[in-house]
Amino acid sequence: MSSRPVVLDLMGGDAAPSAALAAVDLLRAEGVDVLLSGPAELVGADGLVATSHVTMAEDPVAAVRRRPDCSVRVAARAVADGTASAMVSAGSTGAVVTAARLELGRRPGVRRPVLAVRIPVAGGSTLLVDAGAVPVADAAQLYRAATLGRQHLLDAGHPAPTIGLLNVGTEANKGDPEVRRARRLLEDVPGFVGNVEPGGLMAGTVDLVVTDGFTGNILLKTLEAVAPRSADEDAAAIILGVPGTVLVAHGAARGTDLATAVHTAAGLVAARTRGTRG
Repeated sequence: MSSRPVVLDLMGGDAAPSAALAAVDLLRAEGVDVLLSGPAELVGADGLVATSHVTMAEDPVAAVRRRPDCSVRVAARAVADGTASAMVSAGSTGAVVTAARLELGRRPGVRRPVLAVRIPVAGGSTLLVDAGAVPVADAAQLYRAATLGRQHLLDAGHPAPTIGLLNVGTEANKGDPEVRRARRLLEDVPGFVGNVEPGGLMAGTVDLVVTDGFTGNILLKTLEAVAPRSADEDAAAIILGVPGTVLVAHGAARGTDLATAVHTAAGLVAARTRGTRG
């Protein structure tokens, strides 16, 4: 793990703060250092004190913007200033993405960050981008999502990821105008194999599948509803397009899920560090 700890937002999620505190107990039993963001009475002497938090029922963007002291934004600020190597929160996707954008900014050329999550498929897993950050995406956004996802896989050690554009058919003329235009743009991206249907996706035909956030989130929730989670499935999605490692766990995440997400975040930081040194 990095010498700088991962920061965990205690107040994000349906079961906050109990789920996050359970994760802390698990991590510390393993000897893993974790930094906490939340109320003073919970974070301890070395934690990051946040005087408010964003509930799951609030408008996430408005709440995060007007509360610079909320726990999710305090956590993101710790990544921005180098106090933490990465952050994990089970808060609403909108709140975590907004906090990351406000505190970390965006990578060059990125209009809107996207969510990437691994989904189990035949023979392994496929990276789904976007899993919910940008509900309506034009061709340029889909292209950027593909390039961000590809770079993420390269950083994680995949030598040559294959990429598919989620569509209702594999033929080049399928889809709405923006999807068809996105397909033409993606022809120049290394590893792009064309359109992929849900059946092909679940058969493991590509390493990365690209779609808009609305479709991607419905796909993800459908899979969660019909298939039990595998033991090695990632417990959180990563935000791509911000200059830092930020993971969003499911709102119903348990302590074990959040502990796994902290390990995942630390692993991503370590992989990127190795890649930079290499």
